[in-house]
Amino acid sequence: HLVAGHIDGLLTAYTDSLGLTNGTTYYYKLTAFWQDSVESGPSNEAFATPVLGARMILNPLSYNVTAQVGGLVTLPLNISNPGGINLDYTIVCNTEGRLLKVSPNVEIPIKHGPDDIPVIMDKQNDLPEPHNPPNLFSRGGPDEFGYQWIDSDEPGGPTYEWIDITSNGQQIPITGDDETQGSFDIGFNFPFYGELFTSFNVCSNGWLSFTDVNHFYYNYPLPDPNSSECPMNLVAPFWDDFYPPDGGEYWYYSDGNECVISFINVMHITGGSPHSFQVVLKPNGMITFNYMEVMDPDQECTVGIQNSDGSIGLPIAYNQMYLHNEMAVNINTSWLSAQPTEGTIAPGGNFNASIIFDASALAVGVYTGTLTVTGNDAYHQVGQVSIPVTFHVNAVGIDEPAVDLPKEFGLAQNYPNPFNPTTEIEFALPTRAHVSLDIYNVMGQRVRALVNSNMDAGYKSILWNGADDGGNSVASGTYFYVLKAGDKVFTKKMTMLK
Repeated sequence: HLVAGHIDGLLTAYTDSLGLTNGTTYYYKLTAFWQDSVESGPSNEAFATPVLGARMILNPLSYNVTAQVGGLVTLPLNISNPGGINLDYTIVCNTEGRLLKVSPNVEIPIKHGPDDIPVIMDKQNDLPEPHNPPNLFSRGGPDEFGYQWIDSDEPGGPTYEWIDITSNGQQIPITGDDETQGSFDIGFNFPFYGELFTSFNVCSNGWLSFTDVNHFYYNYPLPDPNSSECPMNLVAPFWDDFYPPDGGEYWYYSDGNECVISFINVMHITGGSPHSFQVVLKPNGMITFNYMEVMDPDQECTVGIQNSDGSIGLPIAYNQMYLHNEMAVNINTSWLSAQPTEGTIAPGGNFNASIIFDASALAVGVYTGTLTVTGNDAYHQVGQVSIPVTFHVNAVGIDEPAVDLPKEFGLAQNYPNPFNPTTEIEFALPTRAHVSLDIYNVMGQRVRALVNSNMDAGYKSILWNGADDGGNSVASGTYFYVLKAGDKVFTKKMTMLK
């Protein structure tokens, strides 16, 4: 009996709080007693199930990380839930920039194309004269979304490496002027300005789009939200007016680890020498432009990217003397990222999210940022925690202790093994190499891509948190981890226990 006695009023609430068991359903009825001890029949039945809400505990509560220019560091963020119901979490990464700058920012004015470009023109004779100031920088950004770029002329920038796909790729049948073909399968979910895309269209005029099927030939500066002739969801390695009837080939290839789109020996509409360049897309959202041959000195092209409505974009060059032979440009998002950015943790469980510190597009300096972790259960917000981040980027070989480099490539047995849910994988690189480290199940299906980038020589360590590429915890069982470094391939077996 919760209540015994006289009740005044039409509506009264009572709290049952003694001797309750979490997760047990309790049923309640109300009866009334008259003065002669006659009890009424029971009212309608009400019931309730008390539950202990989710809780969120994070470790660590700050990061202070050091890497060399071009380096990559991955550290765990442990999220635990000692509560009674599921915890839903999200991780938002915010970067505040560099505290110590090597050189001041300098802005170069960008000249927009003429406003009165006719819809129909004799392209060979009526193209406006380009404006070709030199591009004085080898890096830039970030834009409002966080994309930034760095080229192979900058210390710590990407290494130029042309990927020949003419023997294993598919030729795109572009033969006419101002022609767009598609859509073509990327081979994985590609993140671009907060959206995921699985296919792309290729235009003869040196650009691709994840949505646009037009064939714009006149290049505009980026971003451009106003022009109806500027492609959206645009990736432009060399947006210019190329003329396929005079020659050139278009190819693409995807193996699930990267998607390559090549423009080979394409000719400008005004003649001159051929151009060969390509786009490389990675599952982590990285974009690389490779330029094998850029023969014409008159470069009236647009290089860059922009989002779905032209409100945000990353301009690299516009009608400037910038591109040259055997050059690479890398485009990536912020130096601070998390994988996965959201998930669910069962009562009593915990999970290690991967926090990634990427110095591949950073200059020497000290960078700061914040990880904001928000937790919710089915009924209320559990909490919101801001984790301060400091990232020290040092010059290669400067202020670093002397270490012996490995003499050969190698892959160590993971530790611990068996594990639950996190394990560490170590490998050795005697020289700088392109490295991929992937996890496969016993069916031969790839469940997680841990590394896919160029790495400097040294002893490396990567944590796997037991999650697949989608952030879902994998099942117990045997898994294989495969390291590809240069022309070397290593495979080892490990076991997850739950």
